[in-house]
Amino acid sequence: MMWLIEQIPQVRKMLIAEVPYVEIVPLHEICPMASVRNRAIISSHPLDFEKYQGERVHLQDFLADGKAHPKLKGKRAIVVSPFGHTRSASELTHTVTSGSFKVGEHVSDTEKLDFGIVEKLLGADDVFSWPEDLSETKRRKYLAQIVP
Repeated sequence: MMWLIEQIPQVRKMLIAEVPYVEIVPLHEICPMASVRNRAIISSHPLDFEKYQGERVHLQDFLADGKAHPKLKGKRAIVVSPFGHTRSASELTHTVTSGSFKVGEHVSDTEKLDFGIVEKLLGADDVFSWPEDLSETKRRKYLAQIVP
């Protein structure tokens, strides 16, 4: 049996003493996620994950066509996390959850990242159909609860 748990240090410390196998897994190393997301996986059997070797998509790929953020079409962008950390959009993004990321050519001109791109970064585009009256805030909240 295997369980995926939130990366909460207090929970992890408690479980390490109780289960035979615990591993902190950088999910972007074993699947094609466009963001850095670590998870503690606990198991009753040894864990053996293969490294992902396929093509990887980055935030810059989603911005290139200019549909979601026309000002960034053909330009190199940066992404600013909800905590104010910056990174090139050509790198893996910070962990994507319900927080609002911002993108722009420079920190001074960033704007909120389009929700459709957030869904793509989480690998959840084309998975859900949302009621039209459901707010973006609630959509982000629900996605953060169900995507690894």
